[in-house]
Amino acid sequence: MRSQLFPTAAAALLTACASDTPVAPETARRPVAPAAAGAISVVMSGLNSPRGLDWGPEGALYVVEAGTTAHTGQCVAMARGSNCYSGTGSISRLWRGAQERVVTGLPSAFNTVGDIIGANDISFGGRGNARVTIG
Repeated sequence: MRSQLFPTAAAALLTACASDTPVAPETARRPVAPAAAGAISVVMSGLNSPRGLDWGPEGALYVVEAGTTAHTGQCVAMARGSNCYSGTGSISRLWRGAQERVVTGLPSAFNTVGDIIGANDISFGGRGNARVTIG
């Protein structure tokens, strides 16, 4: 069943990721309305530079977010602007119809011309064995 649900959920999630507008912490948890049978709908929104996604062992959908351009650390001058530490990477989860950030403060950096790097992908090797790549 997972292989049948994944393309639909991924398409809906990618549709939701069209906007990288940062979400304030107080609005990070919100209910998600169920979709009509066979319809593609947005299931998560307000993600901060979303990257990889995976289904957790309990059936929740997890999405890693590279972060925002919030300036929380030092900057280094480069050929293309400056690279600045941000530390705003996170992981969001969609579980039982509610979206929430379950991990915050992951390392991230941004270039003042617009590139953001940070949490890049997530995978699960069973319950309690999540792996996140940064880069």
